Amino acid sequence: MFKYDFDKHVMSNTQEWCNEGINPAIDSLQEIPMEGFMKEWINKHIAGENIIVDDVNKLNKDGNLYQILYPQDIISLIVITLINKDELIGFVGFDSVKNLKFEETMKLLYFIY
Repeated sequence: MFKYDFDKHVMSNTQEWCNEGINPAIDSLQEIPMEGFMKEWINKHIAGENIIVDDVNKLNKDGNLYQILYPQDIISLIVITLINKDELIGFVGFDSVKNLKFEETMKLLYFIY
C-alpha cells in the first residue's frame, strides 16, 4: 500500500506483505518523487482508473514503467486506486515476481469487490 503526499510531491510504501522467499522492498520505497512515469500513473488514479499490467515483458522496454518494474523482477501488476471522500490518498498494488498471475488475481479481486 502506498500513500501520496501531494505537498511534498512524493509517495511512500506504508504497508507490505511478501510471500516466503521474496525480499521486502518497503525500506527502499519511501518518499519516492512523483515525476516521470508517475505523472501518467497519478493522472489515471485521479480519474479513478486502476492500473493493470498483465505481463511486464509486453511493455515498451524503453518506457519508464518497464524501467521501474523489470529491475524489481515484477512480471505482472495490478494497482487499485485509493480514494477517501473524493480525495486521492494512494493505491494498493498486487505484483507477482514468480508467475503471471493476472487472471487469478483479477478473479479474486472481482469476487471480493
